Amino acid sequence: MTMLRRATWLAAAAVLLVACGDDTPSEPTNQSVAGTWTLRTVNGSNLPYTLQQFGNDKIELLNETITVQASGTFTQQGTLRFTTGGVVTTEPYNDAGTYTLNGSTATFTFNSDGSTGVAAIGDDVLSVAYAGQTFVYRR
Repeated sequence: MTMLRRATWLAAAAVLLVACGDDTPSEPTNQSVAGTWTLRTVNGSNLPYTLQQFGNDKIELLNETITVQASGTFTQQGTLRFTTGGVVTTEPYNDAGTYTLNGSTATFTFNSDGSTGVAAIGDDVLSVAYAGQTFVYRR
C-alpha cells in the first residue's frame, strides 16, 4: 500500500504547483497553490481507475483530493475499492504533511512515513508520471 500512497501523493503534489490566474508565467506562492485539488484522470481515464488486477481481484482508485493550506501544510484523502474473491469493500485513506516551495519546484513531506517528493510547475493542469501512470488533478 505504501507504493500506492506514494504514487497518488506524488501526483497530487506536482499538481499543487500550478500557478493560478493570468497568462503571465510566475513562480508559485503558498497562496497560489492553496485550495482543494481533485483527482480527475489516471492515464487519461476517468475514475474509478483500476490500479492493480489479478484475475477477478482488483484494487480501484475511486477518488482523491489534496487540500493545500497557504501555511505550508496539506492533507490528502481518498477512497480505494478492493474486490477479492467476489467480495467488494472500500477503504478510505488519509495522510498529511508539509510542503516548501523553491522556485519552480516544491518538496512535499508526508507525516505518515517521512517520505518526500519533488514536483515541478506546469501549466494550468499538471500531469505527473509515476510508476508508469499519469495522474491529473484540477482545482
